[in-house]
Amino acid sequence: MKTKLNHESIKGIKISLKDLNGEEQEILRDLYSYFESEPDWNDFSNFWPSKVVAYYDAKGQARQVTVHCTLFRVAQDLATRIGVEQGRIRKPNPFTDYREQIEHIIREKFSTQRSFCQETGISEDLLSHVLAGRKHLGMDTLTHALERIGYRLQIVPVNGKKSAADKSA
Repeated sequence: MKTKLNHESIKGIKISLKDLNGEEQEILRDLYSYFESEPDWNDFSNFWPSKVVAYYDAKGQARQVTVHCTLFRVAQDLATRIGVEQGRIRKPNPFTDYREQIEHIIREKFSTQRSFCQETGISEDLLSHVLAGRKHLGMDTLTHALERIGYRLQIVPVNGKKSAADKSA
């Protein structure tokens, strides 16, 4: 199997595979190979942690770090795809919450949450609460923070939903 440079998640998020080491690439090939055999969702959901989590556990890596690793994210995505295909779970909406977009920006553009906070002016404590779902960022705060790092808010229609104005037109 030819090595891919990116994995596009079911939500349309590109996950770079370029930084995987040789062992991780081998595990990834095993995951893709098993995925392509069209296994049962339960079987795949039992298979991938035995490969991915076991690999990082053997390296002594903390679980809270492992769950953010590329290999873990790809494996979860493959399991989600199988679950959707087999009608076991609903297809996730891309970025159902602004917090998911913030997490994505942090993962893809910043080395740490701290560096994101330094660039945006959001306190680390507040960001922690926001990402955990305990607090929300005010519209002005979010707008200003995003502008500082080259992003902006945008209101977009929800797929398949029409407003009253759309229905009367």
